[in-house]
Amino acid sequence: MSKRLLIWVRPRATARCARFQHGPTSCARWSMLTLFWFYAGLITLYLGKHQSMKLISTAAAIAGLISLSPAPAKASEIIDIVQGKPQVVHIDLGAGGASHGDLMAFEAPFTGENGVVGVINGITFTIDVPDGKDRLFDRFGNILLNFGGGSSLVVGGGAVYSLGAGEMEPDTPQVRAIIGGTGRFIGARGQITTIRRSAGHYEHRIELLD
Repeated sequence: MSKRLLIWVRPRATARCARFQHGPTSCARWSMLTLFWFYAGLITLYLGKHQSMKLISTAAAIAGLISLSPAPAKASEIIDIVQGKPQVVHIDLGAGGASHGDLMAFEAPFTGENGVVGVINGITFTIDVPDGKDRLFDRFGNILLNFGGGSSLVVGGGAVYSLGAGEMEPDTPQVRAIIGGTGRFIGARGQITTIRRSAGHYEHRIELLD
Protein backbone atom coordinates (compact mmCIF):
# COMPACT_ATOMS: atom_id res chain seq x y z
CA MET A 1 0.00 0.00 0.00
CA SER A 2 2.71 2.50 0.98
CA LYS A 3 4.63 1.79 -2.24
CA ARG A 4 1.55 2.58 -4.34
CA LEU A 5 0.93 5.78 -2.38
CA LEU A 6 4.56 6.82 -2.81
CA ILE A 7 4.24 6.39 -6.59
CA TRP A 8 1.15 8.63 -6.43
CA VAL A 9 2.62 11.30 -4.09
CA ARG A 10 6.04 11.97 -5.66
CA PRO A 11 4.93 12.99 -9.19
CA ARG A 12 2.14 15.15 -7.80
CA ALA A 13 4.56 16.99 -5.52
CA THR A 14 6.85 17.61 -8.49
CA ALA A 15 3.96 18.72 -10.70
CA ARG A 16 2.69 21.15 -8.07
CA CYS A 17 6.19 22.61 -7.73
CA ALA A 18 6.54 23.02 -11.50
CA ARG A 19 3.12 24.64 -11.66
CA PHE A 20 4.33 27.50 -9.49
CA GLN A 21 7.61 27.72 -11.45
CA HIS A 22 9.99 27.00 -8.58
CA GLY A 23 13.66 26.33 -9.35
CA PRO A 24 15.21 22.83 -9.16
CA THR A 25 16.43 23.31 -5.59
CA SER A 26 13.06 24.56 -4.39
CA CYS A 27 11.32 21.65 -6.13
CA ALA A 28 13.60 19.16 -4.41
CA ARG A 29 12.78 20.68 -1.02
CA TRP A 30 9.06 20.72 -1.81
CA SER A 31 9.12 17.03 -2.78
CA MET A 32 11.14 16.16 0.33
CA LEU A 33 8.70 17.90 2.68
CA THR A 34 5.70 16.38 0.90
CA LEU A 35 7.14 12.89 1.34
CA PHE A 36 7.98 13.68 4.96
CA TRP A 37 4.37 14.46 5.84
CA PHE A 38 3.23 11.44 3.82
CA TYR A 39 5.39 9.12 5.92
CA ALA A 40 4.40 10.94 9.09
CA GLY A 41 0.81 10.00 8.32
CA LEU A 42 1.80 6.36 7.83
CA ILE A 43 3.67 6.33 11.15
CA THR A 44 0.61 7.68 12.92
CA LEU A 45 -1.57 5.11 11.19
CA TYR A 46 0.57 2.10 12.18
CA LEU A 47 1.99 3.14 15.58
CA GLY A 48 -0.87 5.14 16.97
CA LYS A 49 -1.06 8.82 17.85
CA HIS A 50 0.76 8.81 21.21
CA GLN A 51 3.68 6.60 20.18
CA SER A 52 4.31 8.47 16.96
CA MET A 53 4.09 12.10 18.15
CA LYS A 54 7.59 12.25 19.65
CA LEU A 55 9.16 10.66 16.59
CA ILE A 56 7.27 12.95 14.21
CA SER A 57 8.15 16.09 16.23
CA THR A 58 11.86 15.29 16.08
CA ALA A 59 11.71 14.55 12.36
CA ALA A 60 9.71 17.74 11.74
CA ALA A 61 12.36 19.86 13.46
CA ILE A 62 15.07 18.31 11.30
CA ALA A 63 13.02 18.80 8.13
CA GLY A 64 12.38 22.43 9.09
CA LEU A 65 16.08 23.13 9.50
CA ILE A 66 16.81 21.54 6.12
CA SER A 67 14.10 23.55 4.36
CA LEU A 68 15.33 26.84 5.85
CA SER A 69 19.04 26.30 5.19
CA PRO A 70 20.32 28.37 2.25
CA ALA A 71 21.21 26.38 -0.86
CA PRO A 72 24.43 27.23 -2.70
CA ALA A 73 23.72 29.48 -5.65
CA LYS A 74 24.62 28.31 -9.13
CA ALA A 75 25.34 30.55 -12.09
CA SER A 76 22.78 30.41 -14.89
CA GLU A 77 25.05 32.28 -17.31
CA ILE A 78 28.84 32.63 -17.53
CA ILE A 79 30.55 35.31 -19.61
CA ASP A 80 34.33 35.43 -20.08
CA ILE A 81 35.94 38.68 -21.23
CA VAL A 82 39.51 39.88 -21.68
CA GLN A 83 40.36 43.46 -20.78
CA GLY A 84 43.26 45.41 -22.25
CA LYS A 85 45.79 47.29 -20.13
CA PRO A 86 43.90 50.15 -18.45
CA GLN A 87 44.54 53.86 -18.51
CA VAL A 88 44.88 54.78 -14.84
CA VAL A 89 44.64 58.15 -13.13
CA HIS A 90 45.57 58.64 -9.47
CA ILE A 91 44.28 61.58 -7.44
CA ASP A 92 46.01 62.27 -4.11
CA LEU A 93 43.39 63.25 -1.54
CA GLY A 94 43.78 64.01 2.14
CA ALA A 95 47.30 63.58 3.52
CA GLY A 96 50.16 63.88 1.03
CA GLY A 97 51.33 60.64 -0.57
CA ALA A 98 49.58 57.28 -0.33
CA SER A 99 46.85 57.59 2.28
CA HIS A 100 43.31 56.66 3.11
CA GLY A 101 40.78 58.19 0.74
CA ASP A 102 43.03 58.46 -2.33
CA LEU A 103 41.11 58.03 -5.55
CA MET A 104 41.96 55.98 -8.62
CA ALA A 105 39.98 55.99 -11.90
CA PHE A 106 40.56 53.71 -14.87
CA GLU A 107 39.24 52.84 -18.31
CA ALA A 108 39.96 50.00 -20.73
CA PRO A 109 38.40 48.16 -23.68
CA PHE A 110 37.36 44.53 -23.39
CA THR A 111 36.46 41.72 -25.78
CA GLY A 112 34.55 38.49 -25.36
CA GLU A 113 33.15 35.51 -27.20
CA ASN A 114 30.90 35.87 -30.24
CA GLY A 115 32.28 39.30 -31.09
CA VAL A 116 31.40 40.91 -27.76
CA VAL A 117 33.16 44.25 -27.28
CA GLY A 118 32.80 46.93 -24.67
CA VAL A 119 34.42 49.35 -22.28
CA ILE A 120 35.13 48.94 -18.59
CA ASN A 121 35.28 52.03 -16.34
CA GLY A 122 35.96 52.09 -12.65
CA ILE A 123 36.63 54.28 -9.66
CA THR A 124 38.16 53.09 -6.39
CA PHE A 125 39.10 54.62 -3.05
CA THR A 126 41.97 53.53 -0.80
CA ILE A 127 40.64 52.10 2.47
CA ASP A 128 43.85 50.55 3.83
CA VAL A 129 47.50 51.45 3.19
CA PRO A 130 50.62 49.25 3.55
CA ASP A 131 51.93 49.09 7.10
CA GLY A 132 55.13 47.35 8.19
CA LYS A 133 55.63 44.16 6.19
CA ASP A 134 52.34 44.66 4.37
CA ARG A 135 52.98 45.79 0.78
CA LEU A 136 49.40 45.82 -0.47
CA PHE A 137 46.69 48.47 -0.71
CA ASP A 138 43.05 47.67 -0.08
CA ARG A 139 40.66 49.60 -2.28
CA PHE A 140 36.88 49.71 -2.53
CA GLY A 141 34.88 50.99 -5.46
CA ASN A 142 32.44 50.52 -8.31
CA ILE A 143 32.96 49.32 -11.86
CA LEU A 144 30.79 49.71 -14.95
CA LEU A 145 30.97 47.12 -17.73
CA ASN A 146 29.41 48.74 -20.79
CA PHE A 147 28.43 46.20 -23.47
CA GLY A 148 26.79 48.82 -25.69
CA GLY A 149 23.19 49.08 -26.81
CA GLY A 150 22.08 50.11 -23.33
CA SER A 151 23.30 46.88 -21.71
CA SER A 152 25.68 47.14 -18.78
CA LEU A 153 26.70 45.49 -15.52
CA VAL A 154 27.53 47.27 -12.25
CA VAL A 155 30.15 45.76 -9.96
CA GLY A 156 30.88 46.71 -6.36
CA GLY A 157 33.40 45.52 -3.80
CA GLY A 158 36.98 45.55 -2.64
CA ALA A 159 40.26 44.44 -4.20
CA VAL A 160 43.94 44.29 -3.33
CA TYR A 161 46.52 46.36 -5.24
CA SER A 162 50.30 46.17 -5.34
CA LEU A 163 52.41 48.84 -3.69
CA GLY A 164 53.70 51.30 -6.28
CA ALA A 165 52.17 49.52 -9.29
CA GLY A 166 48.68 50.98 -8.93
CA GLU A 167 47.20 47.74 -10.25
CA MET A 168 46.05 44.41 -8.85
CA GLU A 169 48.46 41.70 -7.75
CA PRO A 170 49.27 39.58 -10.81
CA ASP A 171 47.86 36.05 -11.12
CA THR A 172 45.74 36.49 -7.99
CA PRO A 173 41.98 35.94 -8.44
CA GLN A 174 39.82 38.62 -6.83
CA VAL A 175 36.05 38.32 -6.51
CA ARG A 176 33.53 41.15 -6.37
CA ALA A 177 29.75 41.33 -6.44
CA ILE A 178 27.57 42.14 -9.42
CA ILE A 179 24.99 44.46 -7.91
CA GLY A 180 22.86 45.44 -10.90
CA GLY A 181 22.61 46.03 -14.60
CA THR A 182 20.69 47.57 -17.46
CA GLY A 183 19.35 46.42 -20.83
CA ARG A 184 19.59 42.66 -21.20
CA PHE A 185 21.23 42.55 -17.77
CA ILE A 186 18.46 44.44 -15.95
CA GLY A 187 18.29 43.37 -12.29
CA ALA A 188 21.47 41.28 -12.64
CA ARG A 189 23.13 39.73 -9.62
CA GLY A 190 26.09 37.43 -9.26
CA GLN A 191 29.85 37.82 -9.06
CA ILE A 192 32.87 38.62 -11.20
CA THR A 193 36.29 37.04 -10.75
CA THR A 194 39.20 39.14 -12.00
CA ILE A 195 42.78 38.04 -12.64
CA ARG A 196 45.51 40.42 -13.75
CA ARG A 197 48.11 38.72 -15.92
CA SER A 198 51.79 39.69 -15.91
CA ALA A 199 51.51 40.73 -19.59
CA GLY A 200 49.29 43.61 -18.45
CA HIS A 201 45.82 42.42 -19.51
CA TYR A 202 42.99 41.29 -17.24
CA GLU A 203 40.73 38.25 -17.45
CA HIS A 204 37.22 38.50 -16.06
CA ARG A 205 34.74 35.70 -15.47
CA ILE A 206 31.18 36.95 -15.00
CA GLU A 207 28.76 34.56 -13.26
CA LEU A 208 25.11 35.62 -13.34
CA LEU A 209 22.27 34.12 -11.30
CA ASP A 210 18.68 33.69 -12.44
